[in-house]
Amino acid sequence: MAPRLEDCPNEVIESIVVLLDLNDICNLRQTSRSLATKATQNHFKSFYLSKHVDTTTRSLEKFVDATRPGRLGCLVQNLTIFGVFTFPRVDGRDLAAGLWATGMKLDLLNQALSGIAAAKRTEETISLSRNGVDWESYWQCVAGTFHTAMRAVAASGLKLRALIVFHDTGGQSGNLGCDELNRLDFQDQRLVASLSSLKYLALSLSDRAITNLPEPDRSQPPKQEFILEAMGKATDQENFIGLEKLLQLAPLLEDLEIRYYRLNAAHVFLRSPYLQHELLLRELAQSEKLPRLKTCSIRGIVISSEDLLAFVRRTAPQRLLLDNVILSGGIFTPFFDHCTGETTGILEFEFKELFEKHNIVHFGEPGQGSFAQGLQQTGTNSSRTSTSLIRTGDGVKKPISYHYYHGVPMDTPQIREERRERQRLYGPLHR
Repeated sequence: MAPRLEDCPNEVIESIVVLLDLNDICNLRQTSRSLATKATQNHFKSFYLSKHVDTTTRSLEKFVDATRPGRLGCLVQNLTIFGVFTFPRVDGRDLAAGLWATGMKLDLLNQALSGIAAAKRTEETISLSRNGVDWESYWQCVAGTFHTAMRAVAASGLKLRALIVFHDTGGQSGNLGCDELNRLDFQDQRLVASLSSLKYLALSLSDRAITNLPEPDRSQPPKQEFILEAMGKATDQENFIGLEKLLQLAPLLEDLEIRYYRLNAAHVFLRSPYLQHELLLRELAQSEKLPRLKTCSIRGIVISSEDLLAFVRRTAPQRLLLDNVILSGGIFTPFFDHCTGETTGILEFEFKELFEKHNIVHFGEPGQGSFAQGLQQTGTNSSRTSTSLIRTGDGVKKPISYHYYHGVPMDTPQIREERRERQRLYGPLHR
């Protein structure tokens, strides 16, 4: 009898399969039951370790079907939920229909996550992303998507290894209002269990989206009643304590990334431009129960020198990144001295575009920052300084020197593009 492909050992079939794309593997599996079994090895299963799921009903139904017992969807370890759950804001039948549809999607997502959990996937990565929606419903939809996903995670009993909330390096995923974290049900023991194994947390946060304030009349000062209302909403402690509660439920957390978008929705009514921004990490800096981190990345944060130093001391990261960090008070010197100290345990750090007293910090050594090259400064060798500083190994312990340049930045295409990029990543929003 002529030799047949399906009679080859599993190792030979796997060597063939690794050379094929997914469609060809699927076609091969359909030729016989024997080949279907032999072709379903490590390479084929690797296509199912990561999954992107849209928040449409059809996509969620297909995901539920793929995660039934014995199906390959149960292999998923990295799940990205892409899109937003829209929440209608009208009365009557449209509202009832919208809430019913959202509840059905929540049930579908819960079924799929329960299927993965039942397959004994002990640690899972959940990532939330979004697609474009109009500004009026943007923050509401982002918040709704976050809470829908977290309720489904808790109901499924899934243990999380990583949680990525509207966070990517390009800043395209969206931003969750910082007050929404405190709306999680931290008393739900199912949620507590899901977060207990968390090792990686990445959050893209923003100010609280303050609404229902009148459009400012720039021809005259805002009324006192609107100032008090805006200040009360912007500085409400409930906006900021959710992050601390979340971290306290993740004792195994090793890597933390926070990007903060300065929405400035009510800035015309606030006396201080940094009033609502600097309170987020202040709560963490005063907390006694923070996890010890291996890596900490902070972008777009406004914070006082005292709070920054306290936060880094409490979390004791081995690797530290600060990007576009603004000091609302104090100077960087005590913080830099701590980072270069003999007993801090910091193995690597990167500082980029730090602001002190409304001045961008220039480090006294060459680097990658372009601000120095874009300054009109007479009699200085600006190319010998940089707005970024990277240190590793023995270089970490070297003292850090820095200064300001008071020259006027040149208006070049590169400088304008960098300004637009910073505004896109860190705000404020232009509506």
